[in-house]
Amino acid sequence: AEPDDTPDAVIFAASDYQADASFAEPEDTLRGLLDAARADGVEPEAAILCGDYTNDAKLHDYQLSPEDSIDEINEVIDEEAPSIKDENTIFVQGNHDKFTESISESGLHEYDDYLVYVLNTENDFPWKQGKTAGSLDKVRASSKAMKECLDGLIAKGETRPLIIAGHVPLHFTARTSSRH
Repeated sequence: AEPDDTPDAVIFAASDYQADASFAEPEDTLRGLLDAARADGVEPEAAILCGDYTNDAKLHDYQLSPEDSIDEINEVIDEEAPSIKDENTIFVQGNHDKFTESISESGLHEYDDYLVYVLNTENDFPWKQGKTAGSLDKVRASSKAMKECLDGLIAKGETRPLIIAGHVPLHFTARTSSRH
């Protein structure tokens, strides 16, 4: 038989919504990305947004609330990709964002066709690893929690694809730049 190449889920993923003088307006960039994602007639049904929503690229280390930008993102998604429902949208915390009610909880999020494991930045997987006191302990604790979750999924025979969503690379790092 011919394999079924129809996707079980179509997920839109993006990161770094913040503004900068040299960038287009974040809202316009998001509209363009959503339009490009739908170019072949494919409608995304979920979204995973991986941090840095606050519209001030100069500030970082959890100084600003992302709520206004998250509201704007949700409005753009509602207009441009109404197939993406609020309950199928994950907001991961970035290093510019305070942890607020709109940021998805760390840990496992289950959907019919896939799983998402969220690693938030401030409390679970800090972006200045190796430079900020206590960051190694946070990485170890979140690694232990993720391992316990994944071991449990394996023991249950889970077969849905798993997406790990975070703002920084999935390893202990001094950030992947020459500045750190």
